[in-house]
Amino acid sequence: MKNLAIAVLILCWSTAAFAAGSGSGKETSWGTLTATGALAKLPGVPGDVCSADDKDTGRFNQLFSPLKKELDKDIAARQRSLKKWQEKNSKKMMENVVDMPGFQGKSQDEMKKMTKKQRKELAEKMMQDKFGVSMADLKAQKNANKEKNVMANVDWAKSMAGEVQANDLMKSKEQREADKRKLKDTRKLLKEQAELTPQVLGLRSRYQAKVAELDKDPQGLGILKQIEHAEWELAEKQKNNEPCQALKTLQQLIVSMRRQYCSFYSSHYLKILNDYRVGIQVSLPKHDRLDQVASDLQQAQVGIPLSDAAIGLNGLESVQDYASFLNVVYKNNVGPENAMGGDSCGGDGEQGGT
Repeated sequence: MKNLAIAVLILCWSTAAFAAGSGSGKETSWGTLTATGALAKLPGVPGDVCSADDKDTGRFNQLFSPLKKELDKDIAARQRSLKKWQEKNSKKMMENVVDMPGFQGKSQDEMKKMTKKQRKELAEKMMQDKFGVSMADLKAQKNANKEKNVMANVDWAKSMAGEVQANDLMKSKEQREADKRKLKDTRKLLKEQAELTPQVLGLRSRYQAKVAELDKDPQGLGILKQIEHAEWELAEKQKNNEPCQALKTLQQLIVSMRRQYCSFYSSHYLKILNDYRVGIQVSLPKHDRLDQVASDLQQAQVGIPLSDAAIGLNGLESVQDYASFLNVVYKNNVGPENAMGGDSCGGDGEQGGT
């Protein structure tokens, strides 16, 4: 059932993408930036992000910005290359999924002129001719699964078993054995993919959730609320032209509360960043293996591997995600403690004013 569903998805997608071209010309080796190299080039997690001066943040940005730009550019180029590769090989993949009855004699020009409805009808015809299954059958089976209709599932399984047996009767013993080996290898790859996916993609979502949780921490939100109220009070005092010493005292209180918030937030945020960085370093082999498994799985199912651009992409995307958090590490920086700002009293020590 799973393999049939995959076939349906590929058929519908491939007929729509067919006009993009065909053939599986070999790519050149892709790119020089690796996840390991990108992670090593990124600046380390700072130790103090609350009292940093312009020199500190400047040095950080000087290291961070060029690498982040290179990383984003490389990932975007890989994604475009991967999409182009899939479109380029769509016809060949579709031919490998089924023998394509009803497709013979249709030129590329004819496919280009087809409407979306006509391409869908062609895909449905191929599924009916090859597997004896209509889109309505697939939809009914999907509903049966949702409703946990056991008998419908049994009837479907019997029907599909009959189709498989009928197809197998037309094959030689060697062909049947080859099909069994291929199915076994495919199941092994699917199992490995299912095990690796949560370890790789789950790493990103886990640390994204940790940051989201920190942003909603009641203690931190309480400090921010106090800062918001103090800033409102300062604005009111300035509008009323109150004595500047009162304004200065309130300004210093706001700076102190901002420093308090930064200290609270960064103590957790820097730990998250350090843990995330180590987590990526440790799991990069699994990232690379997931890319290879995905490529091998596509090779097994449709006869064409993924583009070379896909190998290493998961690792780069995890580094990119980590870099997005490292990018804002100084967002709560207040500046050096001895730099409290200018004298808002303007030297007279009496009135506020602007």
